[in-house]
Amino acid sequence: MILKWVGRFLFMMVVLFAALYVVQLGYISRNNEYYTQQVKNNWNDNQVFLEGVSTLQYLDYFQEAPIYTFNANTESTTLDVNIYAIGITYNDAFYNGYMIFVNNVVIYENDEIVQNPILMITVNVTADTIQVDNTYQSQGSVLFDPLSDSFYGNSPVLMLFDVAGNLINDQGNDDTADDVYADLSKITIDYSNRTVEDDNTYLFNSETTDGKSLFVASTNPIEDPALYTDDTLSITASDYQLSDQFIGDTLSDQDVVALGLNTTHGDLTDYNWQIWRTMIIYVFAVLVITYFLFFHKHVRLRFKNKQLDTSSSLGQAKVEPIFKDAPPDDNEDGK
Repeated sequence: MILKWVGRFLFMMVVLFAALYVVQLGYISRNNEYYTQQVKNNWNDNQVFLEGVSTLQYLDYFQEAPIYTFNANTESTTLDVNIYAIGITYNDAFYNGYMIFVNNVVIYENDEIVQNPILMITVNVTADTIQVDNTYQSQGSVLFDPLSDSFYGNSPVLMLFDVAGNLINDQGNDDTADDVYADLSKITIDYSNRTVEDDNTYLFNSETTDGKSLFVASTNPIEDPALYTDDTLSITASDYQLSDQFIGDTLSDQDVVALGLNTTHGDLTDYNWQIWRTMIIYVFAVLVITYFLFFHKHVRLRFKNKQLDTSSSLGQAKVEPIFKDAPPDDNEDGK
């Protein structure tokens, strides 16, 4: 009996912990639906797309004027690269940062436009501050497939904040005196025409660029071969740490106007049905599993016993003949 109740308790704990994960999936589904309906098809509209990114990433703002910009426009390729200052509040703490945004990409191969090229945006910083798989390193990257309906893990935007794991290595302790800070040193953009290699990974930088990257920007002279290069990249703390310019301790309407900040956010509530749908499916699945784990055996046993009782009652029932002789009457002749 004790083991039975322990099993039930463990089952309930698993259900509760799984529910937290399912709720997260519901929010991701909602946000992906918003991205598909409101943002995805506006990739080349900077304001609309970045307002969508700000909504989905819960940014406080992005500065409308980029702190870095590069535009390429030739017969074979067009490309825009912009960096914007951003700010976010997380767990009641404010963080400065910046985002690299790539759009207006048009690439020709053999005089034909590459349809929906996949982009890889890679950044290098001056110290090992970017955390990837619990390891600090000086490089990080994101992939973007314009055909995908998923926003998270698939975006033409790469963000870096003044936070541990991005532009800060906290050395695994709370002593800020030991923190290591990094600056942006290089941006590399590669593309794939959706050709895959033998291991089903995308082949980047095809014959159009002779294996070269599409674009490289650096703070130092560029040695890496690329179709387009810019060695004037320079992002300093004062460029994006806009909180130092706030009038007060927190962002105000005056700051928004003075610094040219965009604080527009879309309405996600119209897509909350994705959360409810996910939860309903989960609750239904839990009810089905619970029934088969704890009730199905008893229900079958009860039904079986009921059938046996019914059969037993029928077997003991007195069978009356359909036709029978009436008892003789005393007044009848022959008595």
